[in-house]
Amino acid sequence: MGFKYGERADYDIRANTDVDWAASVKYCKGSIEELKSRIEKYKEQVEFFSPQTIEFLKGMANGAASQLDKSEYAKEGTNLERIYNINISSALVKIPTGCNGFWVGKQATKDGKSYATFHSQGRYMGNDIMARHITFVAIPDDPKAHIVWMSTIAGCIGRGGEIVNDAGVVNGLFASDSGDYPEEVNAYGVEPHLSRFHALLYGDSAEKAAEIINLGTPEYREKTGRKTLLRARGVTLMFADAGTCLMVSYTAGPYAIRRPGDLGEEGAGYICQSNHNYQEFSYDENNEKTNIPMTKFAPEETEKKDSSYWRFWSPMWAIRNNYGKIDLEMVLRELTALHDRYDKDGNKYEYEQGKSFCAHKFSKAGDPGGSYSPVVVVPETLEIYEVPDWPCRYVNKSWNYINLNDFKALR
Repeated sequence: MGFKYGERADYDIRANTDVDWAASVKYCKGSIEELKSRIEKYKEQVEFFSPQTIEFLKGMANGAASQLDKSEYAKEGTNLERIYNINISSALVKIPTGCNGFWVGKQATKDGKSYATFHSQGRYMGNDIMARHITFVAIPDDPKAHIVWMSTIAGCIGRGGEIVNDAGVVNGLFASDSGDYPEEVNAYGVEPHLSRFHALLYGDSAEKAAEIINLGTPEYREKTGRKTLLRARGVTLMFADAGTCLMVSYTAGPYAIRRPGDLGEEGAGYICQSNHNYQEFSYDENNEKTNIPMTKFAPEETEKKDSSYWRFWSPMWAIRNNYGKIDLEMVLRELTALHDRYDKDGNKYEYEQGKSFCAHKFSKAGDPGGSYSPVVVVPETLEIYEVPDWPCRYVNKSWNYINLNDFKALR
């Protein structure tokens, strides 16, 4: 796997890997050898966890070789090193916090279907790697592996987008690291962009996919002697299917699960996430429950009321206020494009730039940013809807449509 992806997106892959290679070298104070040393440390854990992912990255590098060979950095690092760098650079270089989403269960909808949504968040859609965004479908040769659809940055697996498999499992990634506890949050572990690809390849349900990243694979635990997966950094991952949704907040070591209803969601029928943790407990590296709260690592700033605050509580109240009335049209036209703001107590406010679920901002050059590349998934039917821009710009337009059932016949 991976060769066709690399071949079809070779130009954008070269452009993106060049941007991230330069940034990573700069972060390593200009030392290419230091960067390569760090890449190998991250790579070792991935090899223990998912040899399949390593093979996919090799396929991408080979497929994009005609362009990667032309890179100005071709003499500094091999094609595979530069491909691997862009997939772990989020662990190396501090990136802006962002992304938000929600899951609505069938008990909260009027059509009896569930909906999982994800908004990328953070950068701008101008001349930037986020603008070179692609979607692809992986159809593995392994009969035990699922077909996987993904929205991501060209050159990456799972960065800046949502992942869906043909079992109806949906995964999104949300930054959740305040930066205050780097030694506890970060390690030379498995980068979440890569671990969630493996989890969706082999996760038959939301619970199973989460377990793969919580504990690692049996092979990983045997090779490392660990009881849980060593992760690279702090994030929250959404694992959803037709029946439930888990928001699992991680650091390199501790992790904790939040489920619908844990924060008083009506009927335990929905759950939302932005960039803060809400669990007042965690599980340690031995998978033992502790009283160390995950709120320590990414607390909600209720007084400051930053963008993440509004991007969390606004959909929480919008869904509650429409409980039992929600269908696909409302998700596409109203909830993903939500400009109304709600505070924690349910008080409604008018739109303010950057402080709503459909959050807007602009670069100095005028390029739009904030919420972009939103994805809406119907797990029961494997239907996927996505657009490349602010969802509010598509209130009266059709969304791109993909049905994973169409790819099952290709195996």
